[in-house]
Amino acid sequence: MIKIKNFLGFGIVRSERSDTIVTLTVTKRKDLGIFISLFKSSNFLGSKDLDFKDFIIIQQLVNNNLHKTEEGLQQIRTIKGNMNLRRIHE
Repeated sequence: MIKIKNFLGFGIVRSERSDTIVTLTVTKRKDLGIFISLFKSSNFLGSKDLDFKDFIIIQQLVNNNLHKTEEGLQQIRTIKGNMNLRRIHE
């Protein structure tokens, strides 16, 4: 993760549980946009592809400041509620 952080030029690397879990956190909108653009043309497999597409939708809502409205916030909550382990496979 440190090499990825150095390659990207942004992010915060944290280790948890005796270095068995390492995360790269991106906090700035501009940096998150760069991160998304690097993977936007990728084809992830299965539910991870759907999760990534949902993540892009959420980022677009935030970029358009819709997260500051009740409707936009509810839309984000709905999308988030269907991501990761809560996703229903078809």
